[in-house]
Amino acid sequence: MNILTEYLTFAKNHPKLFINPSQGGFTILLTEDEIRQVEQSLEEKLNAKGLPTEWAQVGIVYQDQYGMILRDAVRFPGGALGTYIRFIGNVDSGPSAIVLPLYQGQVLLVRRFRHATRTWHLEIPIGLGVKGLSGEENARRELAKEIGATISHLILIGKLEEGPGSTANPAELFFVNVEAYGDINKHEGITGIIQVAVPEFERMIRESEITDSFAIIAFLYAKLRGLV
Repeated sequence: MNILTEYLTFAKNHPKLFINPSQGGFTILLTEDEIRQVEQSLEEKLNAKGLPTEWAQVGIVYQDQYGMILRDAVRFPGGALGTYIRFIGNVDSGPSAIVLPLYQGQVLLVRRFRHATRTWHLEIPIGLGVKGLSGEENARRELAKEIGATISHLILIGKLEEGPGSTANPAELFFVNVEAYGDINKHEGITGIIQVAVPEFERMIRESEITDSFAIIAFLYAKLRGLV
């Protein structure tokens, strides 16, 4: 199966990922003739710039057990043709669980190493959901896995897209009161747990000591609800 055939089969099996707007927006082209037209046009442009012409190829350009990268042929709102890259998470997983945990009135942060930035960050627990589990079950599972936590109270406080500019992955935000916590998951790059009072947490955001966008967004949701 070639890259385009595999791509068109995937699109047929997952139509919700290829919905086009009634007007405006970027229209995904799914007929082979239209796709070949886009590829040929882009190949000529890349070739003229001395760039690899395979960058014009439409299809599933990379995939592994965590997800795939698609290069779609699109028609832009002004009528121009081109391609657009997006990341699709594992279609067999559920929404990510993003958890703002409070223990005795203080926010729990994990110190985690991130491969992409090659450094450590202060974050709140987050993980990919397991398909078939509820959001609450995924949140409990993530806290137990990352910091060995047990929970006394948990509520859903919001939903968001992880990065709509490049991915369609959804996420659910939870506010949690933690009864106890213990072992950290060193395999996931976690090296410690820090308890931070709410005023100190706000100062750390203000002074960019906390740069984890999910921690900042979850805290905002919780504050707007009067939970912190």
